[in-house]
Amino acid sequence: MRMLTLVFGATAFATSTILASFFAGLALGGFSFGKLIDRGARPLFVYALLEAGIGAFAFLMPLLFSGLDDLYVLISQRFGVSFYQLSLFRFALSFAVLLIPATLMGGTLPVIVKFFADRQEKIGFRIGQLYAMNTFGAVVGTLSAGFFLILWLGVREAAYLAGALNLLIAGAVFILDLRARRSSEGIKPVEPRRQLVPDAAVSSRAARMALWAIGLSGFCALALEVLWTRALVFFLDNSTHAFTTILTAFLLGIALGSALIARFIDTRKRLLYWLGAVEVLIGIFAILAIPILSSSTPVIQTMARMNPADPMLPWKWMGMRFVTTLGVMLLPTVLIGMTFPIVGKIYTRTIDTVGTALGRVYAVNTLGGVFGSAVAGFALVPLLGVQASVIAVSALNTCIGIALILFDPATARRARIVTVAGSGGLFLVLGAFFLREGALDLTSYTE
Repeated sequence: MRMLTLVFGATAFATSTILASFFAGLALGGFSFGKLIDRGARPLFVYALLEAGIGAFAFLMPLLFSGLDDLYVLISQRFGVSFYQLSLFRFALSFAVLLIPATLMGGTLPVIVKFFADRQEKIGFRIGQLYAMNTFGAVVGTLSAGFFLILWLGVREAAYLAGALNLLIAGAVFILDLRARRSSEGIKPVEPRRQLVPDAAVSSRAARMALWAIGLSGFCALALEVLWTRALVFFLDNSTHAFTTILTAFLLGIALGSALIARFIDTRKRLLYWLGAVEVLIGIFAILAIPILSSSTPVIQTMARMNPADPMLPWKWMGMRFVTTLGVMLLPTVLIGMTFPIVGKIYTRTIDTVGTALGRVYAVNTLGGVFGSAVAGFALVPLLGVQASVIAVSALNTCIGIALILFDPATARRARIVTVAGSGGLFLVLGAFFLREGALDLTSYTE
């Protein structure tokens, strides 16, 4: 992101390029490498190659961007293209460069889950555990880059450090793969194909519904993140630290949710019902976060009451921003973090197709996030405003949950009706109440 601002000279283009290429790469990598790993490739060997490729691109990226910048200047001078045409050309080439390492990143999760998924009855735990660990790592990476590494080392040097760590991971995993091949025990053979439920037709329908649900859930999740960011920026400020704080809080909730559900997912029946209940709760808690947005004290006013000579002032400011952000996001994002492992468990019909199944779930969820972020930023906020947009996205979450609950064949009809009536009624009451209260008054100052 910081490198691209030097290429584009405008953060809006840089942000669009990063989001588009990163999410597209994650989806492409999850889908393609998930299928590849189920065809008999060695998971540890493939994982090491992916990490090595990511590390290599970390070192190549500054050089590639520098070359692209020279190319842009040459084209602008030779052909006299307009600013808009040049920006599109920059976007296309930068997208192509960023897509490759993002695709490698997207392939890591289904590949490593394939290695650890040794028993059918533990597949949900493995998906939730590894997804949580991966996301906790993202929390540390976000905090480190946004608050420390760029400040202490500089942009390129911070990227080189990350690349070096990727290469170290690749080397360590190569060694593990060699030891596994030489060992007489090796990797345990996979179990024969076994369906997660006795009725194949029911399982197939549940899997299709869950896949649609995770796509729409990804749409809602990223739409909510955009809306929360839009509101919180008034209470924080428009800085790199502020956006780092928001992203860290979002990822932390997702990691916690995945870690929590991993312990219980394999012992739960009626997973379609539980997925529906989680989606409904996401919608309800997203609405309940609105009062926090409307009552949060703007950071400028709060800082005015602090002692400017206090050496701990920057850390207090940082802590206050993080607590405010976490107060808005924590419960909804914890629930959002539960959805991916649940759908992964539902959609993985057999242990020997876990890579393909998980890659497909990952790709659909990620593509949903791409559309969600675009629709929220370019359509919902201008047309409806922040508060009404949050209610609209929450309504979609609730509808997803209600549909899953109603069509779950493993749940008694009466239980489905009671759950849908209660949750739907509660959402309607909350939505009507906040719509009646009027739009949020978002400002960086108070009288």
